[in-house]
Amino acid sequence: MQSVRVGAYGVCIDEGRILLIRFAGGDPRWSLPGGGVDFGEHPVDGVVREVEEETGYAVRVGSLLGVRSHVWSSTATHQVSVLYEVHVVGGELRHEVGGSTEEAAWISVEALETLPHTDELRAGLDLFHQRPADGCCVKQP
Repeated sequence: MQSVRVGAYGVCIDEGRILLIRFAGGDPRWSLPGGGVDFGEHPVDGVVREVEEETGYAVRVGSLLGVRSHVWSSTATHQVSVLYEVHVVGGELRHEVGGSTEEAAWISVEALETLPHTDELRAGLDLFHQRPADGCCVKQP
């Protein structure tokens, strides 16, 4: 059965560091904080909620960076990711407990190439730096 999943993710860069999460369950990859948008929830509200759940930070959404579209053929899922630039406005860094992530950290953007990370993170960084007018990063047939 085919399904569509909409997610909202935050790109938060400050002084050469990026706010990231690492997945729980033995998955060593780093990614952007964010996740699935709840039914009826606006993606802006979803990214604010997800970043707080996964990192402890309250954030303000700056700009829409773009949309990533990807099909996971192994699960017949079409992932549509809405990526936003976000800014920390409160809270304290902490790790999520009992969720899909197990660590939150500020990591040097330069160090990313040496760390296992997701395609979502790469897309978010590309959108952050390139800021394409159409907001498109990865198209799939």
